[in-house]
Amino acid sequence: MKIAYLINDMYGIGGTVRTVANQAAALSARHEVEIVSVFRHRAEPVLPVPAQVSLRPLVDIRQQGEQPTGVDGRPLYEGSERAGLPPLLFPVEDGRSSTHSRLTDDRLEEYLATTDADVVVGTRPGLNVVIARAAPRRVVKVGQEHLTYEQHSRELRQVLAAEYPNLDAFVTVTEADARTYAERMPMPGVRLLSIPNSVPAPPFTVNGHNSRTIVSAGRLAPSKRHDLLVQAFSMVSDEFPDWKLRIYGRGSRRGALGRLVGSLGLQDRVWLMGPHPRVEEAWAQGAFAAVTSSEEPFGMTIVEAMRSGLPVVSTDCPHGPASIIRDREDGLLVPNKSAPGIAEGLAQLMGDDQLRRRMSSAALTDSERFDPANVVRMHEELFAELAGAGVPSPPALHLPAPRPEPPASCRVEAGPDGAAVLWFGLVEGAAGSDAGRIPERVVLAKSGRRIELVPQADGRVVVDASRRATEVGGGVGVGAIGSGVSDQAVNRPEAGGSDSGGSQERARGRTAPESGEASGDRRSASGGSGESNGSGGPNGSGGPGEASGSGSGGSTTVAAPLKGLVTGAWQVFRVDGGVETPVRDVEIHQHGFPIPTADTEELALVVPARSAKGRLVLHVRRSAHHAEIEHVEIADGLITVQGRVLGRQRPDARARLVVRLRASAQTRREFPSAVTASGEFTAVIDPEVVVRGREGDSEKWQMRLILSDGTECTVGRHLSGVVGYKQIIEYASQQVQPARGIGSKVRPYYTVNDRLGLLTAPLAPTLPVDRVRVRPVGRHGARLRFEVTLGSPVPEGTAFALEVVRGTNAGQRYPLEALPQHSGRQEGRLVGTLPLLQHNDYRGLSVLRASWQLRLKAGPAGALAKVGAKAVPDQTARRWSHGAYVRSVTVAPTGSGDMKVTVADVHVAEALNRRLR
Repeated sequence: MKIAYLINDMYGIGGTVRTVANQAAALSARHEVEIVSVFRHRAEPVLPVPAQVSLRPLVDIRQQGEQPTGVDGRPLYEGSERAGLPPLLFPVEDGRSSTHSRLTDDRLEEYLATTDADVVVGTRPGLNVVIARAAPRRVVKVGQEHLTYEQHSRELRQVLAAEYPNLDAFVTVTEADARTYAERMPMPGVRLLSIPNSVPAPPFTVNGHNSRTIVSAGRLAPSKRHDLLVQAFSMVSDEFPDWKLRIYGRGSRRGALGRLVGSLGLQDRVWLMGPHPRVEEAWAQGAFAAVTSSEEPFGMTIVEAMRSGLPVVSTDCPHGPASIIRDREDGLLVPNKSAPGIAEGLAQLMGDDQLRRRMSSAALTDSERFDPANVVRMHEELFAELAGAGVPSPPALHLPAPRPEPPASCRVEAGPDGAAVLWFGLVEGAAGSDAGRIPERVVLAKSGRRIELVPQADGRVVVDASRRATEVGGGVGVGAIGSGVSDQAVNRPEAGGSDSGGSQERARGRTAPESGEASGDRRSASGGSGESNGSGGPNGSGGPGEASGSGSGGSTTVAAPLKGLVTGAWQVFRVDGGVETPVRDVEIHQHGFPIPTADTEELALVVPARSAKGRLVLHVRRSAHHAEIEHVEIADGLITVQGRVLGRQRPDARARLVVRLRASAQTRREFPSAVTASGEFTAVIDPEVVVRGREGDSEKWQMRLILSDGTECTVGRHLSGVVGYKQIIEYASQQVQPARGIGSKVRPYYTVNDRLGLLTAPLAPTLPVDRVRVRPVGRHGARLRFEVTLGSPVPEGTAFALEVVRGTNAGQRYPLEALPQHSGRQEGRLVGTLPLLQHNDYRGLSVLRASWQLRLKAGPAGALAKVGAKAVPDQTARRWSHGAYVRSVTVAPTGSGDMKVTVADVHVAEALNRRLR
């Protein structure tokens, strides 16, 4: 059979996207499968689509710059006027109807009329309705429900009740929801049943009972109640100080969650990680998972975590969790919408290693019922029954279970010793163009530096940042070929992130693995005698972390002299037939993190990650002397920094934390920071001391811990194996307000290389903005005149400007002039004029409609800071523009304190009609 899945946007991330990918991959083993995505908003899908499954987008919504719009602001995608009209085929009652249009109707109708598919499957209510209305009789019409009956509005349910009887089958993901539909929405003649979502076995499974990390993943949406998870974690965080919570995902609640984390002082314990393209890699770094939704149609994340070997603490919400988790066997069901109940469940697993280990084993076993090999049979039987076709024979038992995509052509393993092993060896069943092919060379490149490595005969390449890299043996098979880095370049410290130890060659001690984690040193990660926890390599055998002893006959091969492997992000390329291409198809297994500070003598890490374009990047973190940050607290006008000096075995009462201006190393501030015998230190930074004499400046400051013998230690956060704290952790600012003049904000931050520093910025004067009036002026209203009324006099020496935040000319600033103060009046007035029609987007248009988001800024010239304008009332000004048109300008506040300014040309007759109505 040919089976087509109709999905709103296959190029995004979400449970429906993952479900469709899994179903399509499993069915494609014995059927022709096509995924039809109504929208395409990027060049390639975030989640990989199997090569044997065709992906067909209908409407390309990729755009550059502003686009003209139609009814209700619909962008005219592909330049079509039809894109500006509301849909007729797609029901307006569906929550996604605002993104659909007459153009999507046309494309959907054309596809359904011409498809040669035997079965067409809809994946959301609106698309199910489209199939019911427009698909020809020769096509088997199947609707899938990925939410629940109760989650739809009454208006939408009325449409579904009228249209769903035209389907051939309707499939829910739980028996409970199928019963609800049967009771409340009878569909005579429609086959109604439930089939659970399938989740393939991940490339590796783990037993993370010692990682001390809770992992949660999913959309940051109100129904997922991550706020309850954060609150629950805060209730038990003091009892379990070595545990952390990582939350993966994107969504509308990102800002609110960040503010909640900050208000609870948990920035160092709760990390908002952002989205992850391969969530199984995130699960693999956890000890257990947490799902705290208030409603869950199925619970894909629960099954995914269990398939990775993690027990799950989940709220017992309708409908999915109780149908997946066996309470107290492979996870815990806790009260719905109850932070104390969630906290009790978290504490139970955090405090019991044996319980986690037992539940981990049970989760792996119990979740096998959701494997595509088991679930696909149910889909096949349904489709065959409806199409009148025979069901294919069951696959032979020895065949591997279907996966959503072929095994990656490059597998990377980062273990507890800090080295990374790249594995390009042959993978059974791999079908990618590079799968199983060992490159001639592997190239690491960064800022003009270049290191070339030769893979071992079995495809392994070890990248080690330690100074004792030449000691690596046991058949590593890594060699250097014309590194292209001169001795001078290799030994020259890199600005802002290089080794501070000069040429001192101090060997780093091997970290002691905890029970149940990967053991062995760098030799074991490259074919020696160590073992790795979990399946490690491809198909669970012979992988980069497993002791294969294959090497080159067990002989010692000198590793690459990677002295040039300086701190920073290194791009990875493979060379095949003399052609150099980025490594994209990659699978990353990080185990053994976090690395204990007490057992690590020297910072030398290689942390694998993906770039924004999906390419393999190796983040190198190395320093002969390093202080690892463990906690930063902002309270009582002070910034407290706590951490541990690696390899320090004696106290140092005279150590000090030095805050040094990046633009001028001679400008520095020092704060006492005694080091204990175990290497622990605490430094208290006074922001007033930092900015003294530099109030109102925008500057960046480095941090270094300097010991009494002159040893200078870098200061940062690295041993967790996470990169990019700049986007993950945001500390609050401390304000320094002098008696006179402009004040400053001082905020700790992480640099691009995850070193801790300070940012200082001017503190905008506290000015109440009472009113903002914007009116068109000049010939045809081609300019905008702004008049800002302040609730207090204008401070002396303060400059003002309006900055374009969104819209054409974003980033441009336009000055505002302070008018002379009238005696006896306690208000200030600012005026300025902005050009309107100088932008290419507006030229040649007879009728204008455009919006800007503007920000009022104030402070010393050259260092302006934001002034909020949340209390500004909406105002509209009009004037004749040209012909029969009146130009209106409306200003309204946004929730962030910015202003939205909308300019529109309105026909006089239309304006009169509106008034009369």
